[in-house]
Amino acid sequence: MTAAERAVWEDGEGSFSFYGKRSVCMIRTSQAERGILEDYRDGAVLDGVPCSLNIEHRHQTQLFNYNITMYYTQISGITNVVRELLLTSPWRRHADKLKRIEELKKTLAAPDKQGERKMREAARALRAI
Repeated sequence: MTAAERAVWEDGEGSFSFYGKRSVCMIRTSQAERGILEDYRDGAVLDGVPCSLNIEHRHQTQLFNYNITMYYTQISGITNVVRELLLTSPWRRHADKLKRIEELKKTLAAPDKQGERKMREAARALRAI
């Protein structure tokens, strides 16, 4: 998958998770079909963004009646997340995703985040978006 295709996929199927207080950043996409996410992962890796494919088996509980296997791609770490955002930003349109990117920019620009070199570099890189 190219960066453009990943941007469209993230807009439609993905979710961003930015936990500013713990400095945990990741981009996750999920799907019940493995093949699509393998293509997503392979495209990210070709673009120099480490991406893993994870499997989660969901089983029936008292509250939920399901038995399904879900697949997730995950790009973790602020450096990798910023690299993916820079690659995919020209094709991103989902208003909520754009809002989350703006919130990440504000979080990284906060004085308490400027102590770590990787956070300063990420904030500098995201200014281009």
